[in-house]
Order: sequence, then C-alpha cells, then structure tokens
Amino acid sequence: MRKLIIIAGHNGKGTGAPDRHGLDEGAETMALRDCFVDWLRIKYPQIEVATDRGRDNLTLAGGLLKWLKSFVKKSNICIDLHFNSSANEQATGAEVVVPDKYSMFEFGNAKKLAAKIAEILQIKNRGVKIEIQSALGKLAMLSEFDCENFLIEFAFTSNAKDVENYKKYKPELIAGLGEYFAKMALETKN
Repeated sequence: MRKLIIIAGHNGKGTGAPDRHGLDEGAETMALRDCFVDWLRIKYPQIEVATDRGRDNLTLAGGLLKWLKSFVKKSNICIDLHFNSSANEQATGAEVVVPDKYSMFEFGNAKKLAAKIAEILQIKNRGVKIEIQSALGKLAMLSEFDCENFLIEFAFTSNAKDVENYKKYKPELIAGLGEYFAKMALETKN
C-alpha cells in the first residue's frame, strides 16, 4: 500500500489565482484538501494520508519542501491541488501536470484523473501536461523530491461556468476522486 500526501497548492486566502467568480484559489485548495483527507480517513482508514499544515510556504529553507524531503519515499503519491486562471475568461477545463521525467504510473493516472475531473465537473478535459509545458516551466512540487507526483488544476477561477460547476459538483468530485486516490494508494508498487 502506498502513502498519499495531499497538499493544498496555496496556503490561504489571496495566495493563488485571483478571486474573480467567488472562488479564491488559496482558500479553496485548503478547503478541498481537508475534504479529501476527511473523506479518505473515513472511507479508507487503512490508507496512510499525510497533509501539509496549511501555513507552510514552499521554500526549501524551512517550509513545505523541507518537510516533504524529510520523509517522502519513491512509492508515495503526492497530489498537489490547484486551480487555473487566465486573462481569457473563456479558458476552461481540468488538467494534470506531471514531472518532465514522469513514470508510466504518473502519466497513465494523470490521463485518467484529468478525464474524471472533466467528466464530473462537465468541463473541458485539457489532458496531461509535463512540467516544462506549465506556465512556470519548472515546478518545485514536481521536481524537488522523488515520488509519484500529480499537480491537479481542477478548473479556471477566471471562467464563471467552471466555478459554477465546481461548486455544484464538489461533493461528487470529492467522492469520485477520493475513490480514485484510494485505488492508486492500494495498487501494488512494481
């Protein structure tokens, strides 16, 4: 069995994508993380779930990355939760970003996660991107420690329909992805 590590991509109101349609990325990633962790601990108490403390910054010096590096193992699964934003309010969809040097486990599951999110939220499936294709080109959460990594962009905070559907289908998203996260954790590492 693999340990799940579920991380809020930002740590508090105003720390992520701007709130343009009533969804603040920083606050919502923390709330969503807590929902997934609570759901998993109730439905699958045998799965070990670790989570960030919600107050750590990303720096290697003393924050989240230092904490992760202190215990992460190759077989662990790290899921980093985010929301996208764009100057183009028509930009829509869910995508999953994996490391540039991804494993087949990462790529295959990222494809399924992106499709599952898009299906549940009834938004576009933007598929899988590798780290270098991200807006920043290099993401510490994908390249600074070694485990199975997934950075999930659930929807666009800049798209009113994405936000509406996210809010409407959030319970289904938590249950559907919670089941998928559990399936990944219970899969034997080859």
